Amino acid sequence: ADQLIAAKEFLGHIIKADALAKLGRHTLALQEYATGVKLLKALPKEYETVLERILASHPDLQIPNSRLIRDDSLALKHYGLGLENYRNGQYEKAEQEFFTAIGYDNRDARYLYFLGLARWQQGNTDVAIRTYKAAALVEMQGKPTGRLVNSSLERIQGPTRLELEKYRP
Repeated sequence: ADQLIAAKEFLGHIIKADALAKLGRHTLALQEYATGVKLLKALPKEYETVLERILASHPDLQIPNSRLIRDDSLALKHYGLGLENYRNGQYEKAEQEFFTAIGYDNRDARYLYFLGLARWQQGNTDVAIRTYKAAALVEMQGKPTGRLVNSSLERIQGPTRLELEKYRP
């Protein structure tokens, strides 16, 4: 991968990201993946699952209950509960709900952004920033569209929103 990168073959960043995730270096894997996506402009089809593998194995995004399976309706339910808790200033409860939503559907950037926001409000800024970066990678894949993400973040304003926007594509 490093030889490919040195030769300006930017697919090396995606290959390196996959390898870093396998080594348990998830945050570096996400950073490497983001670099690769920015430089490549278009990701070859055979590498589309790399991001999902990184996110699925990232410890900051793991759900303790491993019996959870993909369920869009339960994901939306927990996302809605998380939003309600977030808007009521119950950030710890909101974090738990967003975390649960991600367990049912880790392909929605909104869930990740709000997980990051809940963490930010609790003072866990380093973890929040890593979560924002993970959300940005999902958003770059159009999951969901930027328009839907913007709509969901409409009520978030001020310094908190400015910080989050540093990481959005």
